[in-house]
Parts: sequence; structure tokens; C-alpha cells
Amino acid sequence: MDGTLNSKNGVAFQSKATLPDGTIEITDTLPKQDYYKSLRRTSASSPGSQFTINNSTNVYDATSGYRKSKAIDYKPSGKQVQCSVLMLEGVEQVFTIDKNFYGLHLFKMICEKLELTETEYFGLTYRGNQNVDMWLKMDEKISKQLEKIPWKFEFRFKFYPALPEYLKDDLTRYFLCLQVRQDLICGQLPCSFNTYVILGAYVIQSEAGDWDAEAHAGIEYIYNIPFAPKNLQTPEMLVRIAELHQRLNLNAVQVDRKDSENTSEIENAGTLCCYVHASGCNRNLEERGRTPEQADRVFLENVRRLALYGVHLHRVKVN
Repeated sequence: MDGTLNSKNGVAFQSKATLPDGTIEITDTLPKQDYYKSLRRTSASSPGSQFTINNSTNVYDATSGYRKSKAIDYKPSGKQVQCSVLMLEGVEQVFTIDKNFYGLHLFKMICEKLELTETEYFGLTYRGNQNVDMWLKMDEKISKQLEKIPWKFEFRFKFYPALPEYLKDDLTRYFLCLQVRQDLICGQLPCSFNTYVILGAYVIQSEAGDWDAEAHAGIEYIYNIPFAPKNLQTPEMLVRIAELHQRLNLNAVQVDRKDSENTSEIENAGTLCCYVHASGCNRNLEERGRTPEQADRVFLENVRRLALYGVHLHRVKVN
């Protein structure tokens, strides 16, 4: 069996082998996060990558993407504090920082570790009084915002792009997919049964690749993957997701509102990109061989049309 290695920008991310029967087998050789980093153009740059190090860090305005003139200085305390940060992929990372760190200093450490360029979309939250999530202020000391140690944070999207297709970095887009999946699972982003099915199929297309009769038989291969709140995810939903994953590898069609008679799902909030069999439809779209980043793009194109996409919901009391 002859094997070759595909690469982009000099980074190997897939192994390609020709089997005895002539079939070409392609296997990912990198973790998904590293795979997306390998897709970057060498010329890609962003204001978010222009932080300076040392004890003085420029204030970063996350709403505009430009740095303010004011600088944040901190005097090293000599006391080290460990803080844990829950990352978007569900892994908890521990950072050792100075007790006098401002929020921006920790945020900068995290972004550099992740090699993020479009940092303006992200932020850190912590659990405040009355069990309410609060955004960590970048221009204030962490010790002034969190009273008790250990310090625990969650790294997440703060500003959701209205048009995800204009994101410059595939890694940012991947993290947005992870964030949206969390929003769907926890009920922060509600949608209909059919929409969960459509989104779930593209999640599987991104994670597992093209449907394979041997590897993807039944629903066992997706049984333990969450797609919706636990009380809404049923065996019927998993069957529909698996069926649609298989159909994504056939000729498919993207339909809009005027073609709604050909599809089972059009969201009341707006047009939803749905995929049905090409029979009875005019416009074919070849889905087979769709790469993870292409599947993520279609996933986000569907998600951005949901009414509560990018909306942070909070509990309130009425006296």
C-alpha cells in the first residue's frame, strides 16, 4: 500500500493511501484544532495578534477590534495563583498567573496558547453571586472581581458574528461551531425538531466525514453524541440525523423559502438552508467529499438564521 501525505502551508494533516482494490483512503493525522490551524494563509493577520508582552499591556477594545491608547500596568506581587479555564472543546486548562493580573493579561495568555488571531469575538466568564455568570472585565484586576480562590473561568464567544462566512480564520469558525453546539445542548438556542436533525447531520459530517456503510451503520456511531437538550434528544432524532448524514453524500439541493413545498423544514424566524433528495428538485449540490471546514460553514449558515442566535438569556425577577 503506497502512502502519501497531504499538506497545506507545509503542515501535514492527512495521510492518503491507495488500497489494493484501488480505493483511496484518507485519514486525518492531526487533532481537529491543529488541522484548522494548518489551513491558515501565511499572510493572515488580525489586530488581535498584536498584543505586547511584559508588565504593560494595551487595553483591547473587543467591540471594535482596535487598541486603546491607555496601557494596563501591573506590579508583580510575587504571589502565584492557579486558575482553571474551561475551554470551548470541553477541556479544563490550568494557568499559573500573578495575583495582580488584570483580566486582559489572563485573556492574552489564553489567546496566545490557542494561537487565536480574531480575539475580538471572545471573552471570559466566571460564576458570580447568586450563581450568575459574569463577564470578566479586561481593565480591572482579577482579584477585585473574584473574591474567592480558586479562580474558575470559562472561555467563550462574547460577540457572535452576524455573518459567520466573513470570519477570516477557520480556527475561529471551528470555535464558533463548538460554542453554538453548547448553546443548542443547554437550551440557550432553542429550535425545532427538524432543525436539530439538520444541524446534527452537519456536525457528524464535520466530525466523522462522509457516510460509510460499514463504519456508520445504524445509530450506534452517534448514540453518545449530544445534539439537543437531554429531554429533547430521542432515538427518533438520532435515526433522522443518521439518515440525513447518509443523504448528504448523495446529490442534494439547497432550498429557500420559495422552494418550501419540497422540504419538511422552514423556520418561522427566516429561511433555513435545508437539504433534501435531488429528485423533484432542479438545483443539484454535490455534497460528497465535503471537508470539515465546509461542513462547518453550512452548519453556521443554518444556525445564524435562528431567532436567538447570539442572544445571551438571563433570568430576571419581577417584583
